[in-house]
Amino acid sequence: MCSSTTREPPHADSPEAIRAMTELRSAFDSGVIPKEALTYKEEESRQAFQDGRLVFMQNWPYIWELVNKTDGSSKVTGKVGLVPLPGIGGKKGASTLGGLNWSISAFAGNHGTAADFISYLVKEESQKEFAMATAQAPTLTSLYEDKDLINRYAFWTALKEGIDAGVSRPPTVRYAEVTQAIQESAYRIISGEAEVEPEMKALQKALVKLAP
Repeated sequence: MCSSTTREPPHADSPEAIRAMTELRSAFDSGVIPKEALTYKEEESRQAFQDGRLVFMQNWPYIWELVNKTDGSSKVTGKVGLVPLPGIGGKKGASTLGGLNWSISAFAGNHGTAADFISYLVKEESQKEFAMATAQAPTLTSLYEDKDLINRYAFWTALKEGIDAGVSRPPTVRYAEVTQAIQESAYRIISGEAEVEPEMKALQKALVKLAP
């Protein structure tokens, strides 16, 4: 029996996408987001936020303890809150789901040992220990109700709320090319090199060509 999966076409030129990029562009044009943020990597944005040069930052949970250090390295200690990604007009936003996946190479020499190690890593007690040490999000939903983790991290329930609202990126076999097309178009828009609507229409054409 043969089957097929119908995938939605790209929607880069939809009114919603155009509005979202217009809002992002306006944030750069008005200075709400500084121009230097165009080239920030994760640690550069974390340092700028920690130095009090940014009001908002989107990053991984590991930054929580760094920005709240009491050794003088952070100027925002005790002044930081974490909320799920906001949307336009007060609506809830949605982040992109992702994570780390464990697998075993067909060419590995010790399949049994590797499988045992993965089994150890995915156990609840192992995930909890890792989360307690790093604040990284576990995969087990039960751990978002764990009292130890809730007591350790003030943002733990907000993290779960953000993950619950997350969406998966549409699958594509040309992941790298799709990523590059989106990245380049977004950069041209927010840097002021291109206007939103024509650039998003051009992106739509590029994505359609890359669609499987």
